[in-house]
Amino acid sequence: MKKLVLAAIAVAVTAGFVFAGEMKVKLGLDTIGSATFIYKENAGFNYKGDNNFYIDSEVGVGMALEFLFPIFGIVKIGPGVGYSFERGLKLDGSMKLINDSYIGYDSYIDKQSYSFIPTYLTIEVNPIRSAPEVFFKGNIGVNYGTISTKGTTPAWGSFPAKTYSNSEYHLGFYYGFGAGYNFPSGFFLDALYSWNSLYEPEGYMTYSRLAISAGYKFKFSKSVS
Repeated sequence: MKKLVLAAIAVAVTAGFVFAGEMKVKLGLDTIGSATFIYKENAGFNYKGDNNFYIDSEVGVGMALEFLFPIFGIVKIGPGVGYSFERGLKLDGSMKLINDSYIGYDSYIDKQSYSFIPTYLTIEVNPIRSAPEVFFKGNIGVNYGTISTKGTTPAWGSFPAKTYSNSEYHLGFYYGFGAGYNFPSGFFLDALYSWNSLYEPEGYMTYSRLAISAGYKFKFSKSVS
């Protein structure tokens, strides 16, 4: 996946030397967010024995790199790649990894967090003639995510209690939409609500978030042969 991301960036940078366009770099806060889980019966990750539920998440940090090329009039389009740093779920004291028929005993989760690397196609539109600085945007692509879990397995029979830690890696889809404002100085602000999904044989989870970001726009001109 890392090679795919690097290849996408390389293609976009190369295109920048051939076509006129812009590169946007941004950093932001992932504010409102939650994870929705849908699992088959007897799957491993069943909080409180439920198969369909959601959990709120903590505030996180994310960043993105986007390349935009004008297609016609008010429309720009190009590739993008993002990274959402590890962000924990707000687990209450009764949250636990439970499936008696699957593992034979309860394993309590102390902390569970997620990080994502979406690679996507982005489109940006400036539809308001009287305010060309205002833009609306949409993203769609694929998502590579990591689920990190730390917990405690209580004593069972002759086996003593112990802590555990593991990470799982999954693929899924990514999409989002939002709006923003371009300042004459090159700085910009945007707000984006997006969904990151991760799939596994037993089911899937979807992580939604509202990201408020600030960044800078670098413009490059078409090369002359």
